Amino acid sequence: MVGVAGMFMSCMVCAQDARSVQFDAGFLPDGLAMGLDLSRYAHGNPVLPGVYDVDIWMNDEWQVRRAVRFVERYTGNDASPCLSRAELESFGLVRKERSFAEDDCAPLSERIPQSSSRLDVAEQRLDIEVPQAWLVRRPRGVAPREQWKDGVTAALLAWRANFHQSALRHRSSRSLFLTGDAGLNLGRYRFRHAGSWSQGEYRQGHTFVERAVDRLQARWRAGDVILGDDLLEPVLVRGVRLASDVRMRPDAGDGYAPQVRGVAATHARVTVSQGGRLLRELSVPPGAFVIDDLGVAGRGGDLSVEIAEADGRRIRYRVPYFSLPLLMREGATRYSMGVGRWRGGSFRQPWLLEAAWRRGVRHGWTVQAAQRVIGSDTWLVGGAAVDTLVGAFSADVTHALARGAGPVGTLWRLRYGHRSDRGGVLSATVSGGAQRMAAGAMNADRSRARQRRADISYQHMLDEAGGSFGLAFGYTHLPDSGGGEWDQALSWSHVKGAAVVDVSLRRSLRTASRSSDRASENTAQVTISLPLDGERSRVASQAALRMGPDGKQLRAGLLGSAGSEGAWGYAASAATHAGGPRLDASVSRSSGGGDLSVAVERSRVGRAASMSASGGIVAHAGGITLAPFLGNASGLVQARHARGARLASATSVHVDRRGYAIVPSLAPYRWNSVDIDPTGLPLGVSLASTHARVVPTAGAVVVIPFETDEHATILLTGRRSDGAPLPFGAEVVDDQGRSIGVIGQGGRSFLRSDGGTPTLRVRWSDQAGGVCELRPTLAGERAGLKHYEGVCR
Repeated sequence: MVGVAGMFMSCMVCAQDARSVQFDAGFLPDGLAMGLDLSRYAHGNPVLPGVYDVDIWMNDEWQVRRAVRFVERYTGNDASPCLSRAELESFGLVRKERSFAEDDCAPLSERIPQSSSRLDVAEQRLDIEVPQAWLVRRPRGVAPREQWKDGVTAALLAWRANFHQSALRHRSSRSLFLTGDAGLNLGRYRFRHAGSWSQGEYRQGHTFVERAVDRLQARWRAGDVILGDDLLEPVLVRGVRLASDVRMRPDAGDGYAPQVRGVAATHARVTVSQGGRLLRELSVPPGAFVIDDLGVAGRGGDLSVEIAEADGRRIRYRVPYFSLPLLMREGATRYSMGVGRWRGGSFRQPWLLEAAWRRGVRHGWTVQAAQRVIGSDTWLVGGAAVDTLVGAFSADVTHALARGAGPVGTLWRLRYGHRSDRGGVLSATVSGGAQRMAAGAMNADRSRARQRRADISYQHMLDEAGGSFGLAFGYTHLPDSGGGEWDQALSWSHVKGAAVVDVSLRRSLRTASRSSDRASENTAQVTISLPLDGERSRVASQAALRMGPDGKQLRAGLLGSAGSEGAWGYAASAATHAGGPRLDASVSRSSGGGDLSVAVERSRVGRAASMSASGGIVAHAGGITLAPFLGNASGLVQARHARGARLASATSVHVDRRGYAIVPSLAPYRWNSVDIDPTGLPLGVSLASTHARVVPTAGAVVVIPFETDEHATILLTGRRSDGAPLPFGAEVVDDQGRSIGVIGQGGRSFLRSDGGTPTLRVRWSDQAGGVCELRPTLAGERAGLKHYEGVCR
C-alpha cells in the first residue's frame, strides 16, 4: 500500500506540468479511493476553496504574507484568489485607468490579459504573473520609499576587549584594551559615540547625531564629522555636514554605468551583455531607445549590444565601460557641504569650510568641483573624467591661494583604467606639483611641499588551471632627502576547490640624492593550504615559507572548524627561524552573543598569551538582546515561544528565551530577506511563515515579526460510519473554514489543535456524499503526542 500510495502522490506532482492527466482509482487498493474525486488532480494538485496564509509574489518579487480567500467560480476548476485592485496596485500594478475587471474573486486571467496566478499549497506561496506593461516601472535595487522603516527606539553597544600578557626573558607585561561604539535611536535621529580605554585612560573617538533627509537623498550630521572625499584630503572637524547618501538611490543611480543608446528600424529585440553574461533583454518599438538602468558587474568590461530586427537583420556594437571612482551615470549628482573647527594636533584649530559637487553628463563624461577654506588658505579643485573604448581617463587640479599672498601652488593628478575582454585590469595614477602652505593650515610644519607619485597595477585572471597573477609598481618622491621610495610586487595565486597556493614577491628601495644612503628590503613568501578530507573538509593543513631581511622562516600547521554550525575554530602551528623554534595555538568560539578567542605562544625567548572578545548589545522595549556584532542597520526578530529557532541569514544566532534575536547587519534602503529555521522548535510550536522581508533606513533597528502558533500537535484517525478509513487525500477543514490538513494512509492525519475538540469537516468530493463531519475524542497519549479518533458522519 505504501508503494502504490507513494506512486500516486508522485503522479500528482508530475501532473502539474501536464495539460490533462486522468487517474485510475483502481490503482488504489482496498477501496482507498471510496468516491475520491480524482478529476481534481487532472491539472496538478488542486486548490480548494478556503482561506490560506500565503506569501504573495508578483513576477518573482516577494510582496507580503497574509491570509487570502480562495473562491471556486467555476465547477471543476481551481479556486481563485480574491485580490482587490487596491491590493494589486500596492504590489506595483499601474494606477492609471485600463481595461480591468473589478470582480475581486474572478480568475486573474479574466481581469488582466495574459496574467495568471498559481498557489503552491505545500510551500504556502501564491505566485502572480502580470505583463510588464501593467506594472509601474520601479528602479532596481532600492525599495519603494513607502516601505522604508525607521525602526524602534533602541540603545546599542558594539564592544571589543583584548587582553595580552607576555613574559620575554627578564621582562613581562600586561595590557587591556577596550573599545566601544554606543548609539541611541530616537525616531529618525541617530546618536552615536565611540571611544576606547587603555592603561587607565579613556580616549574619545567621535560623537555626533545624524538624520536622513529623504527629499534630498542626503544625510546631515552634527558633531564630529569628516569632510573631504576623493578630491580633497579627509579632515576631522567638529561641526555640521550635509552630503548625498548614495544608499538611498537605486542601483541605476549608484556608481557609474554607461547608457546604451540605439535606433531600431522595426519592432526589435535588444540584448546587452558583459563578458558573456546577459545583463538585459527587452523588446523595443521602431525608433530611438535608451537603456539607462543597467546593473553592470565589477569595475569594468565593455558592453556588447545586439539589435535583432524583425526582418532578420542583426546589428552589433560595443559600449565602453570602466568604472573609475570619479565616474557617474548621466544625470546623477552628488554633493556635500560642511563647516566646523579642525580637530588636528595644532593648538590653533582653525575653522574649515568646504563644498563639493559632482555630476554625470552626456557621452560618458563626469565633471566635478570643490572648494575648501581653512583660516586664510583656500583650495580650489576642478576635474573631469570620461569613459572611452580604450579605457577610462580622469584628471583633476588643486589650486591653493593664501589671503594677501596670492597663488601658492598647484597639484595635479591623472588616472587611467582599462579592463580587457580577456580578464586583465590595468590601473594607473600619476600625481605631482608643488604647494606652499601658509602658517596655521594643515601640514603647517612644512613651508613647501613637492609631491610626485606614480602607481601602476595590473591584475589578470587566467583560466581555471592558471589561477590569477598581479603586478604592482609604486614610486613616491621624498622632498626632504631629494630621493624616493620604490615598491615593486609580483603575486600569483591558484584556487582549486578548497586547496590554495599563493606566491608573492616584494621589493622596496629607498634612496636619497643628497647622500649615498640606500635601503632595500626584499621578501618572498609561498603559502600552500590543502584540505585533509576532500573539498568540503573542515580541516586543512597549511605550510608557508618566507624569506626576508630577518632570514628564512618556515611554518607548518593545522586549522579547522568544529560544531554543527562551524562555531568552533582552532589552529596550531610550529615555525622555525633565526630566533629559534616557535609554537602557537588558538581556539575560537562564535555565538549569537559574540566571539571569543584564546591564543598562546611559546618560543626560545619567552611566552605570551592573549584573549579577545567582541559582540553587540541591543536594549529595546522587550528587554536586552545580544548580537554577534552590529552593522549599520540591524533587525530585531520577534518570534514568541520560538526559543532555539536559528536564523538562516546569521550564523550561530538563535531566538532567545524571550522570543528575540538580532540580525546583526542589514542593507539600508534595500529589501533584506530574513529566514528562520524551525528546526529544534518544540512539537507544539509552529511558525506561520519562515520568511520575511524588510527595508531599514540607515542606522535603524527594525522589528521583524514572525507569527507563531502554540498549539498541540495531534494524530487523528478517522473512519466512516461503515468502519472504512477516510478517503486518502481528503481535505480536513476546521470550524472556521480553514484548511488544516489532508488525510493520509489508513485514515490518519497530523493536525494542529488549540486544546479543544471542534467539529471538523472532511471533504473528498463535490458530489453528494463527498463531505462528512467528525468530532474527535481523545484515545490516548504517547511520547507527548495525543491520539484522537472519531467517526465521520
